[in-house]
Order: sequence, then structure tokens, then C-alpha cells
Amino acid sequence: MRFVADAPIEQPEDDLFGFKSFVDLIERAVRNTQPPFVFGVLGDWGTGKTSVLRLLEARFRDQNGAIKRLPDGKEIFVPIWFDAWKYENEAHIVYPLLYAIKQQYERDVPQEQRSRIAAAFQTVLATSLLAVGQVGLKAMLQTLTGGAVNLKELEEALKRVREERSDDGALSEVTSVLGDWADSVSRFSAAFEALLSTYAQGLVGERDAQRVRFLILVDDLDRCLPETTISILESIKHHLSVPRSIFVLAINGRVIYQTIRRKYGGESIDGREYLEKIVNYAFYVPEITLDKGAMERFVEAQRKALMGNAADYKRQFGELSSALSECNFNNPRRIKRILNRYLIYLQRSDAEEQFLPNVIRLMLIAEYFPTLFQLYMRLGEKASDAIKELLKKGDTNGGVRAFEAQYGISVEPLLPQMRYMSQLFELPASDQNRFNAEIRRIFEITRLF
Repeated sequence: MRFVADAPIEQPEDDLFGFKSFVDLIERAVRNTQPPFVFGVLGDWGTGKTSVLRLLEARFRDQNGAIKRLPDGKEIFVPIWFDAWKYENEAHIVYPLLYAIKQQYERDVPQEQRSRIAAAFQTVLATSLLAVGQVGLKAMLQTLTGGAVNLKELEEALKRVREERSDDGALSEVTSVLGDWADSVSRFSAAFEALLSTYAQGLVGERDAQRVRFLILVDDLDRCLPETTISILESIKHHLSVPRSIFVLAINGRVIYQTIRRKYGGESIDGREYLEKIVNYAFYVPEITLDKGAMERFVEAQRKALMGNAADYKRQFGELSSALSECNFNNPRRIKRILNRYLIYLQRSDAEEQFLPNVIRLMLIAEYFPTLFQLYMRLGEKASDAIKELLKKGDTNGGVRAFEAQYGISVEPLLPQMRYMSQLFELPASDQNRFNAEIRRIFEITRLF
């Protein structure tokens, strides 16, 4: 049995969710922005941030991955992809980012034009060691700088100072190293700028190098550990925002705000204000609104990807696409999860056609509102009556508090989404015993994920 993969959209022809106009907007902003600049693409998990970044990347490369060249006088954009989550356990995130730049450089620039890049990379790495505060990278220090700065001696001097046994020599040594650190911050930014300049010259030659801009696409930043997230944001702000660079960060805003508060002192720190100091402008991923036809095309494309041109489950998948569009179910990742669960259900159950609308809606409830699904397990079909009465009363006359007190379920934060997806709770009447049996089957499938 095959499953629908949770893969991002990478090419425009695969964009069945209609991200094109949103990517158009970001592309225009990128092309008309004077670097350095940092954009954010904000949205909850599963809303398509990675797809948006991949589609944006495709605007600047052709089908073979080569950089698209524009007429003389127009800027040339070099997109560089960096998956932050993949490297979150590294000593410092700057190094894998530099490695990602190096890998892309080797794909973009012919071998015969790479003569100066090795020295430029070594300079950036050497100057970054103190600038990013990596006191413990002794082995890398010896390899890249020939031991020019002895971090072991620095650690020993700092230890003597902390133990209050410092003498003038130790304090002098610390003062000297801290001075080196301050100088390294500016040297690192200058070295990074020189590295991009070398990349640009290798790509188009010295005459046109000033036309080159670097579009650094940072994905999955919000999935990293708090320390890694802050490290990336602060490195971009303090070290990597140089005249040729434009960053686009895919971010779950709520997660980042919480990360910043935890890192810097709880509720007294406003995570939004902190992020605004780093991100110059934020785009918010729009809520996709697929009409019935668009949803049918998407679901059918997934079915064909799994089963080829065979007609297996064509009618059942048609029922699914109808329910998804009617109920405003619009999270791309969750749609794919539902497709996989539905496929398991179809292969394990002999459900008759008239029960499929209920089965599908119950699966959607289990995915979006798991606490309400528990209510269906307790009350059966009567749960829909209770939920519809809640939506009718809303938060007036104590309706929410009465519901929460009666059923022990917190619903106030869910109300906006419940109203938006109100058709989800319009379950067709069915045999109570069969209804309860399907509830149990769906619960078994849900627990598989």
C-alpha cells in the first residue's frame, strides 16, 4: 500500500493549491528591494511555507537549475536553499549555512572559474570563529587559522578571572581577546560580503558582478531548538545582512514568539517586537480557498499518483474532495494526512456508499478537532446537536461556559475555526449502531498516526 508523501510543491505546474499570486507578490518585492533586507513568510505548520519558498526559488532558476539571466542592467538573483532544521545540532548554524553557499557555488560556477573562492571561504570561516562566540572550536581553529588565536588559553584566562584569582596578566589577556572579538564582528561581515562578491564574479565576471543579488531561502527555522533559532536570527541580523544579501525566512510566528520569550525572560519580552527588529517585512501565507473543482483536481492527482490510471477508489475519492471543499478544509499537510487515513479506511472497511459522507467528516473532525471527536465517541450522533447549538449561541448568554462545564472540553479557542468549518458538523442521519461502529474504526486508524 502506498501513501501520499508530504512533499512540498516545487514546480509551477504542480501548484494545485493556487499559491501563484502569493509567490508573484513576494517575487515583485524581492526584485524591487535594495539589499540588505530580510523578509519573513509567516504561517502555521502545514500551510505551505516550504512550497512557497520552493516556488519562489523556481522563479529564479530554469528547469535545469541554472540561474535565469535577464537583459543587461537588470539584477541577477542567485537563490540559495538552507534547511535550518537539518543542521540544528551543529556547533553553530553559521557554518552549515556557509557550506550550503559553497555547495550552490560549485553547482553554479564552472570549475575553471573557481580559483579564488577557496581563500574567500577560509577567510570567512576564520573571522567567524570569534565573531560568533564559538569558544570551544579548537580543532577547527587550528585547521583554518593555523592557531592564530589560542582559544584554550582564552578559556583558561576566563576561568582564572571567574575564580577571582586573576592577575594583571590574565586580565590583560582577556582584554586583548575581547578586543579581537569586537574586531572580528566587523571583519566577519566584511569577509562574508567579499565571499559573495567572489561568487558573483565567478558567475558573471567582474564587469557584471554588481548586478548579482543573493536570495537566501531559510526553511524550517521554526522547527529548530530555541537556541538554534535565536542563533540564526541573530547571525542574520548582526553578521550576514550585507549589501548583496536578501533573506527569506519561513516562520511559524506563534512558535518563534514563544521561543524568544523563553530565551529572553518570559512574558516581559514581546516576541513580536523582537522579530520585527530582524525581519524587515513579513508576508502571511494566505488561507487557501479551493473550490470544488480545484479540490477535485488535487485529490484526483493524488489518487493517480498512488494508483496510476486505474479507476480504483475514484468514486470514494470524489466523495472526499466534495467534503473537503464543503467544509473549508484547507491545510495542505492535513489534507495529505487525511488522504492517507482515508486510504487505510477504504482498504480495511466495507463501508457502504451512504456512510462515506459521515466517515469523511468524522475523520476531518478527528484531524482538526480531536477533543470534539472524543465527544462523538461519548455521545454518538448527538454530539453534532450539542456542537450546532453551541455555534448558534456562540459566546453569548454563557453558551461557551455551559458547554465546557457540561462536557469538560475547552472550546473557546476553537470557536473561530469551528464557525468557519461549520459544515463539518452537518452529518447525515444514519443508523446509530453503524455510526458508533464507524466511530470506533476511525479511532483505530487515527491512533496509527
